[in-house]
Amino acid sequence: MRPYISRVSCIDCGECILTCPYEVFADEDGVTVVRTPEDCIECGACMEECEQNAIYFDD
Repeated sequence: MRPYISRVSCIDCGECILTCPYEVFADEDGVTVVRTPEDCIECGACMEECEQNAIYFDD
């Protein structure tokens, strides 16, 4: 499974970028994106940190 960011819910706070131990997320011109989904180990740290519940996993 890979992580996705809900553009409706995400406020681009960057907490997932700081939290992810594998640098899966990145800031691109002020927008938080999933940069390297293949590096995700599905630890869930990003989901726990996201106060907007904007991160989810799917195939």
